[in-house]
Amino acid sequence: SFVSGHADGCIYRYTFPEMDGRSRPVQGTVAQVDFVPYALGWGEHIAAAGSSKQVVFFTPQGSRVQEIDYNTDGLLADHDDDGKTNANEQLRDFTVAAFNPSGRTVVVGN
Repeated sequence: SFVSGHADGCIYRYTFPEMDGRSRPVQGTVAQVDFVPYALGWGEHIAAAGSSKQVVFFTPQGSRVQEIDYNTDGLLADHDDDGKTNANEQLRDFTVAAFNPSGRTVVVGN
């Protein structure tokens, strides 16, 4: 099986038939997000990220597990010389996601 992201924000799961011919290929919508999910990975959960500066995690059945929003979670806070907090504008679209072999850790990048 693999997941695929589309311009309308839909994430589809495709499952290939078994080699013995007893099963058929299956496809279906897993989830939908408010951005184009350029970066997709599938480990313990499905991770989706894109241009929204968010990383959203889903179960293989499509239930939302967690969302990390780099716009509002203060994770990109930067301080100037006066000690004021400024939003860090250096983060760009997430374009790649990769899980480690155990499927418990994901890295997203741009």
